[in-house]
Amino acid sequence: MMSQGPRTGNAKVPTVNLEEWTQRMDKVPICRTQLNELVMGWLAIEGFKDAAAVFQQEACVQIPMPLETLETRVAVREAIHKGDMAAALSAVNSMDPNIAETQPNVMFTLKIQHLIEIIRGGDITMAMDFARIEIAPLVEGNPSFLPRLERAISLLAFERVEDCPSAEVLSTAHRQHTAAVVNAALLQAHGLEPTSQLESMVKLMIWAQGRLDERVIFPHLNVMTGQLTSPE
Repeated sequence: MMSQGPRTGNAKVPTVNLEEWTQRMDKVPICRTQLNELVMGWLAIEGFKDAAAVFQQEACVQIPMPLETLETRVAVREAIHKGDMAAALSAVNSMDPNIAETQPNVMFTLKIQHLIEIIRGGDITMAMDFARIEIAPLVEGNPSFLPRLERAISLLAFERVEDCPSAEVLSTAHRQHTAAVVNAALLQAHGLEPTSQLESMVKLMIWAQGRLDERVIFPHLNVMTGQLTSPE
């Protein structure tokens, strides 16, 4: 039964203990096929090719996109994470030859990351030539790109790039952000959602737990461990 927790103002907040909450959850019908499709969708969208292939065999659920599409996106992501922007650009163009025209922001994002990698390597002349030849025309066509170019170019003004206020663009996190932006764009170009239903459901659950906190004390689901925690 639901008990009364400590008072909040003049009202008592109901409390649901872990046992009762678990019993309520056990009564919720779950379709195994739909659950498997949620997992497969997440694996495919996030680019976990090998895991998706194994799960396809074990759960008898189809990968929701052509395998070559998934493989190319994995190759692009891995190349960006390593800083191999030439390989990333080549893979993107092989998957979508018209991406420069249809999604100029993606092409600009890739080339800015390429410029950052050149600057990381210390070749100032190559960096300036690349910015002038490859990036300046994109900025002319879309002036809103200029601040991002200026952030990257500002690295050249410092003998120690780590002293530059924009030095965070050299971080691993920036590579990961670039990879995520490109991955989402490639999915959308093939009529696929950039965010999996599973990820959306987790976000909705976190939001719902926050709203429910206003009305009742109950066990929370830790999304990192998958474990329920008893209410205090």
